[in-house]
Amino acid sequence: MISKSPPEISLRDREVIEIHWPMIIPERASFVVSSSQPLEVFTTWPIKIHALSPVHIWCDRKLKIMPAGPATPGFARGWAKLPNELKLAILRCNLVFPASIWPANVNTVIRTELLPYLRMTPDIAEIARTVFFQENRFIMQFSPSTAAAVSLLARPSISMRPLFRRITVLTRLSSLDWQIIRLMSKPLRAGFTNLVHLRVRCLVWEITEHLIGPSDMPHNRTKELIEQKEQQFRARRGPAIKLPFDGAITFDISGHIPTGIQETDELHWEWMRNLEYLVIESLLFAQR
Repeated sequence: MISKSPPEISLRDREVIEIHWPMIIPERASFVVSSSQPLEVFTTWPIKIHALSPVHIWCDRKLKIMPAGPATPGFARGWAKLPNELKLAILRCNLVFPASIWPANVNTVIRTELLPYLRMTPDIAEIARTVFFQENRFIMQFSPSTAAAVSLLARPSISMRPLFRRITVLTRLSSLDWQIIRLMSKPLRAGFTNLVHLRVRCLVWEITEHLIGPSDMPHNRTKELIEQKEQQFRARRGPAIKLPFDGAITFDISGHIPTGIQETDELHWEWMRNLEYLVIESLLFAQR
C-alpha cells in the first residue's frame, strides 16, 4: 500500500489535521493526521492504526480514513461551516449499517453509535436521529413466537413509529399480525406514517406449528386437517390488503424438521407451498 519512495517531510513543518470525520486523501497527496481514537484506513484492504503522536500518511492511491470509534466532542468543531450534503454524508458513513438492526441489539447500537451524536449540538442531534432511523432497516415482531422459538418480541411505541422508514416484520401470521399489517394500509398506517418499505418475513416453521400443530405429532398432518386449516387461514386473513408503500415477502423455513414419514412430509411441503401462495395474494404493495 505505501510507496517505496514517499516524499521527505518534517512533521514540525506541516499542519496537523485532527480526524473527527471521514476524510478522503487523494492519490499521492501527503497529510499529517492525529486522532484521539483509532483510525480505520480503507484502500485495497482496511487497516486500523492508533498513535499518540501525529502520523504522516502518503499513498500512491486514493485513501479513505475515518475514526473507528464513537464520536468525540471534537466532532462538533466546525460543523456549522459544512454544507448540508457533507453533513449528511458524514453521518451516513457513521450511522448507516449494511445489515438490519435486530431487536436484541438495537438498544446497544443506539447507546454506542447514536447517543454520542445526540449529546452534541441540536443540529447534529437532529440530523443524526433522522439518518439513523430513516436509513437503517429495523426488524420487528408484533406477535410473540412459540415457546420453542428464539426470537424476541419487538413492538416500538406509537411515539417512535413515525421515525421508521424501512422495517422487516417477522410474522407467524397470527390474528394480531394481520390486524397490524391491515392497519398499515389505513391513513394512519398503525403509526408508521413515514414508512416507505415493508419486508414481511414469514416464519414458516412457526406458522405451521401455530396453525397445524407440532411436527412431532404426525396425526396432525393429514390431508383433511391441512385443507381445514387452509380454509381457517383464508377466513382469518380477510380480503387482500393493499399497502400504500413498496415492499417484499420472504419465507424463512429454518427450524423445519421432517418427520421421516414420506406421505406426511409431502403433505407438509404442499401446505407450505399453498401457504406462500395465500400470503402473496393477500399482501399487495404499491409499485414504485
